[in-house]
Amino acid sequence: MAGQNISHEGHRQRMRARVEQYGLESLAPHEALEYLLYITNARRDTNGIAHALLERFGSFAGVLEASEEELCRVPGVRPDAASPARGEPVLRAQPHQHRRCIDDY
Repeated sequence: MAGQNISHEGHRQRMRARVEQYGLESLAPHEALEYLLYITNARRDTNGIAHALLERFGSFAGVLEASEEELCRVPGVRPDAASPARGEPVLRAQPHQHRRCIDDY
């Protein structure tokens, strides 16, 4: 992509490889959110969104426990990342599904 910062080249591939090798718990909280947001943001930089979510909700667990309405108030969070009505939501997972990750953060 023209004008893309070289340091970000391959970032998603490196992060996926890290998760495959060491698990989601090997990522910092903002990286774990970035990783989850890749699902609905195929070509968008999710780093800023992840940091905004952590700033607003205070923790990885706080993001997962936030309501759809609260999540969508964060700039960059689209309904497909937050809404259970559109299938499996990315950020509204049941806390018990991510208990190991939540406990780590």
